Amino acid sequence: MKIKKPSVAGQFYTSDKDELASTLDSFSTNYQKDCQYASRAIIVPHAGIMYSGALAAKGYQYLNKDLETFIIFSPAHRFAVESFAIPTD
Repeated sequence: MKIKKPSVAGQFYTSDKDELASTLDSFSTNYQKDCQYASRAIIVPHAGIMYSGALAAKGYQYLNKDLETFIIFSPAHRFAVESFAIPTD
């Protein structure tokens, strides 16, 4: 599995690894799943972690954990894209 290096660390979320891990942990602690529903698709907000991270985390808790393939639709922030941009490496 390839993991993309962070390109905006320190801008929309902290660049401190431990502080980021703590923030993400707090989302999963504060937002426990309150029903048995599991979805194959979710729509979550896309903004800086301090603005929408908690709400996005709530949405991810409803995602079916048995899925093996994920498709993420998101806007391109740095350049115009007329159709789709798919990473090759």
